[in-house]
Amino acid sequence: MFGKRENSSTSFGSSPMSMVNMIEKGTTVTGDIESAASLRIDGHLKGNLITKEKLVLGPTGMIEGIISCKDAEISGTIKGTIESAGLLSFTATANVSGDIHYNQFASEPGALVNGTLSHKKTGGAKELAQSLTYNT
Repeated sequence: MFGKRENSSTSFGSSPMSMVNMIEKGTTVTGDIESAASLRIDGHLKGNLITKEKLVLGPTGMIEGIISCKDAEISGTIKGTIESAGLLSFTATANVSGDIHYNQFASEPGALVNGTLSHKKTGGAKELAQSLTYNT
């Protein structure tokens, strides 16, 4: 369930964190997740998520909660707030309901977004680290 996927169609870059945590299709996780590594979700998360690297939400993935990440590629469904300190991109299958705070934003035609988009410029490592936290 959690581990490194060798043949993934999505690139996680060449960050020092080569490990990718995964929640597979058919898996539901209830509770908050905090990770220093990248994360791919094809299942369902009912809770908040903090990752200091990249989040990939596959077309079958769903998150209900607050998301705070460096970069994100969204192809699935989100019901909640998203905060991305880097690049936030929505594919044509993305379906997002909630407030969106981003530094860089890209969207393919067909993505559904219901909420407020707010540009948020980041100013360095300290501000990035502070932006990757949330209050419960």
